[in-house]
Amino acid sequence: MNQLTRNRNELKYLLPRASALRLRKLVAENLARHVHTPGKMLTLVSTIYFDTPDFFFLRQNEDNPKHNAKIRAKEYYYFDAELVEHARDFDSLFEYPPHVFLEIKSRTDDVTAKKRVQIPKTACNDVLRFIAENQSQECVDFFKAIRDLLARTTGDQTIAPASIANYQRDAFQDQEGTLRISFDSDLTFHRPPIDLFAEKKALIKEHLPPALGNEKNTILEIKYLDVVPAWLSGALRDLPQSDFSKFRACAQCVRNAGT
Repeated sequence: MNQLTRNRNELKYLLPRASALRLRKLVAENLARHVHTPGKMLTLVSTIYFDTPDFFFLRQNEDNPKHNAKIRAKEYYYFDAELVEHARDFDSLFEYPPHVFLEIKSRTDDVTAKKRVQIPKTACNDVLRFIAENQSQECVDFFKAIRDLLARTTGDQTIAPASIANYQRDAFQDQEGTLRISFDSDLTFHRPPIDLFAEKKALIKEHLPPALGNEKNTILEIKYLDVVPAWLSGALRDLPQSDFSKFRACAQCVRNAGT
């Protein structure tokens, strides 16, 4: 297990493009690229956020940004320029796995913790049923965690895909797995499509409903276990921290747009 999926400290900054590029250059000089698939330097992400019909988890986040939880599923996919010459259609330009990562992420002050399990894309529309029926130890443990969370929070309300954030991610990590830095850009917010994962194609931006909002700045996230190294803390000294939340911004756009 990657150490950064356990309890970890997290810092966040909202940066204009020029500032993000300068800081990214410094990070690239000190850390190796972190990729989900070898050889794929730029990762594209669609994050599906689950919520109740009355947006319980969003309201919890709004009421207390430093103490909350969320349930999400992440799909990582990649544009492959080498496929352009032989692509049959637009979808053929992208590489993607047949699964997503279902996650519970919780925050207490500046410390976050994450539990995750890998599930088929088609299970996203009924995640509770899938993990309840799956007898792998990983799913059994995850189902207990999600059941306990819902019992403490939403009660008997159902959860379902409620909003989707799509963005590009450029990530770096140290060899020990104790420091990870990510730059998220081109962030857009969408309703879930009615036919979410009805097909096995990647959930690319072009397959999502029209964006209800976006974030033009780059989101810098720093996740670490012990201390921020001196070369990085010096560069961050004059930058104001942000409590920006992709989940909160995305869910607010969907809620405010109404039905």
